[in-house]
Amino acid sequence: MQWLTLSKLNLLPNQLLAAAKLVATLISILFTTNVSMCLADSMCLADSKRLADSNLLAENPSKLLSYIGTSSMIIYLTHVLTGSGIRIVLQHFLGVSNFYVHLILGCIAGIFGSIFLAKMLSKIGFSFLFKVPDWLSVERKHAKLLEQSN
Repeated sequence: MQWLTLSKLNLLPNQLLAAAKLVATLISILFTTNVSMCLADSMCLADSKRLADSNLLAENPSKLLSYIGTSSMIIYLTHVLTGSGIRIVLQHFLGVSNFYVHLILGCIAGIFGSIFLAKMLSKIGFSFLFKVPDWLSVERKHAKLLEQSN
């Protein structure tokens, strides 16, 4: 909606357009952060049984969304490969040039193709590609600090 309002409807002069886009972007980031924090709070509160009876979202968290969330680093690292791969297959091998087909299948491939790719790579012994090395691990440094304090 912001893209349509700011770019296509020409409601603002070009001198103000860049500033308006920046403000709209910051508002979007704050909104997304706020929604994420509310969702996290609702799940934490349900875990502590304070709002378990009144919060439907916290009672029934989506296993699919949770799995996608825990796979976010893998998705971030490989979504360009899988999304672009499906776009190349659609365009060059299947002759599909519809924007919406590319957009929908590219997003699906970017998310689920990335997870599938990571699972296949870990089955053949390349799971280290998606893990933090031990020497950078926060858990290792935390354990070392605890050891030093005792």
